Amino acid sequence: MKEKNRVQDPQTLIAEIIRSASREVRLIDRDDIEARCLRSFHSTDPKPDFAADLEAAIANNHDLSVLTDPESHKQYYSVNHMSRTYAGILARRKSPVAQIVETIRENSRLYPRPVPLDLFIEPPFDLLPEDIQTALTSMNGLPDFSDIAHTTTSSGTIYLYSTLHLEHEYARLLAERQDVGLAANP
Repeated sequence: MKEKNRVQDPQTLIAEIIRSASREVRLIDRDDIEARCLRSFHSTDPKPDFAADLEAAIANNHDLSVLTDPESHKQYYSVNHMSRTYAGILARRKSPVAQIVETIRENSRLYPRPVPLDLFIEPPFDLLPEDIQTALTSMNGLPDFSDIAHTTTSSGTIYLYSTLHLEHEYARLLAERQDVGLAANP
């Protein structure tokens, strides 16, 4: 008869720890996974080869994914419970500049569309207006951010876009359509 809490397969446990964190809408790092995994084993269990088990869990469970945050830390999540885009936003939460820049570039490249400045006040970003202004001011004039531009719609809404992926006139047209055109022409 097996003990109730005894775990036989570390890879299954690792996968469930990652999925559980994703269901709670958070990323989890290697150290946290290892600590949780080791707490589940009894002192009489052989200590698992955590690095190999983590690698195998990621390789054998296609819903598990890893990304690297701006500070080069690996973060793990399950795509069954969180999109890569959302995971990226969470990974950049400590850096408003990275959060803003990567969101602008991603939206300009993938969709293509500019993003309203007020987007960064809303969840999952949850930035304060002064944090947004500080980030934008710190980016001003730096070569790494020279592609970040803005346009203002006829109703006064500021939209940001990347000139790497959108030309100014097209970004202006898209912003106007999104902000004014769709609302005025249902």
